[in-house]
Amino acid sequence: MSARRRSLVPALVVSVVMLSACGESGREVAVRSDERGCAPLAVTAAPGERLVFVVTNDARGDREVEGIDGTRLEEVVIPAGKTRRVAFTMPASGGARMKCYAPAGPASIIEVTPQ
Repeated sequence: MSARRRSLVPALVVSVVMLSACGESGREVAVRSDERGCAPLAVTAAPGERLVFVVTNDARGDREVEGIDGTRLEEVVIPAGKTRRVAFTMPASGGARMKCYAPAGPASIIEVTPQ
């Protein structure tokens, strides 16, 4: 490997790491949580589409978002007054269901249906 190519390797590695850290690309879907629950309750997506749920918690306590009924989405905690980005890829077939809730409190189910 030439000296010039060797000097480019560290820059390339840094670029890949930075892109991976910012890897939450996809169509953004705004989700708001308050004392009554979360909205919207329905979202459509194409099979394989990458979504980024931008969840804003306007409630007094923490809220959580997680996949249910076989939906592959790990639980994410959104502290009061904060916003979290939750990346999700629509399955190739069928839909998805996510629970947005306050622990021991109100819960909303977000249905993601195929387009």
